[in-house]
Amino acid sequence: MKKIAAILLLLAIAAGFASCGNTPDSPASPAKEPTIEELTTELDKVFDADAMHELDAERVERELGLSADAFTAYAMKVPTGTNMDEYGVFIAASGREQEVMNAVNAYIGSRQERWMDEYLPDERPKIFDAQAKSQGKYVIYVMAFEDNRSKAINAFDKLTK
Repeated sequence: MKKIAAILLLLAIAAGFASCGNTPDSPASPAKEPTIEELTTELDKVFDADAMHELDAERVERELGLSADAFTAYAMKVPTGTNMDEYGVFIAASGREQEVMNAVNAYIGSRQERWMDEYLPDERPKIFDAQAKSQGKYVIYVMAFEDNRSKAINAFDKLTK
């Protein structure tokens, strides 16, 4: 009788372990892999997208100093008027994530270097408080006041984490 009780106890413990976490037969949680369209749709909700211009591939490559094979998709939107809100979001090619992040940081630095303090002084914080972030193969930068910058980064995080 004690042997049967011990066997039942061991079976119960084994069943408990088997139900915890993923087993080889159960699929792992899927990673979020948003498209560039999904990312820009959410980011455009944060900004006045009508006051922004999307750069074409040639200009993105020139501004970032990257070849087109460094990323698989991108959206880089810059201001068309006197509002200096700007963002870029990129899906880096495999193994090129750090290269894209470095290029984004260099671009932000060049925008800061070219800034003329006498030109739109109220917009200066957007450029000098710019934020860049990566999540796996996704890279974003945002030039905006704190409230919109936070909203954009939160939207990016929600879609990519």
